[in-house]
Amino acid sequence: MKSISTLVAIGLFFVNGMAGELFVKVNQTGSFYATYGTQVQYNQTGIFRFFDLPASNGQLIIQNQNTGQLIANVYVSVPVNLRKIGQIGWNGQFQLIQTEQVSYINWYTQYTQAGNQFPFPPQPNGNGCNLPTNSGWNQLNEKDFQNFVDQLKNESFDNTRLKSAKQFAKTNRLSADQVKAVTETFSFDSSRLEWAKYAYDYCYNPGSYFVLRPAFAFASNYNDLQDYIAKK
Repeated sequence: MKSISTLVAIGLFFVNGMAGELFVKVNQTGSFYATYGTQVQYNQTGIFRFFDLPASNGQLIIQNQNTGQLIANVYVSVPVNLRKIGQIGWNGQFQLIQTEQVSYINWYTQYTQAGNQFPFPPQPNGNGCNLPTNSGWNQLNEKDFQNFVDQLKNESFDNTRLKSAKQFAKTNRLSADQVKAVTETFSFDSSRLEWAKYAYDYCYNPGSYFVLRPAFAFASNYNDLQDYIAKK
């Protein structure tokens, strides 16, 4: 009975929107680890998004993965139903860019300030998520994406195709379906696997990564991808 009550309480927590979000950008180049509360992230963009945060004054730690340099070690308060967006200044302090109201009607759907709905987590590419223009995310529509996929198909070799795809992912957030579409442009499973692993950190709905399964010629490579994700 106690466990059931706990689950109900957790459900009400999300339905009532009792969670905050923290978006933070490091204005440096390199590979970084970022920790806030119990969440740990790693990427090469210096842009981190933390969701499902209880109201707290949590410790934000960011470290350069290559040099070991501590970029930031600060406390950032995240109130209920608010998304804090900021950057790390030269002195390692958190500089607030803006604060936005967030409200959830269930665990996967969010209301924007304009009253529109979009899937949770919100898409950081302009399709329903009002991020500041200097956030590092480009606006991406389906036509632009298809043009890029067509460009990849015209490449002669997987190595140049992979280089272009990685560069594209650094400035555009992709859905799992879009990651799959890029995956299918490669000639070899080794390239597909390297891309899928790389793109995981740039996918705004990684919970749907299972759609990539048909893109691999060999089940062993897809299993390798699953093992990689499980360790993140």
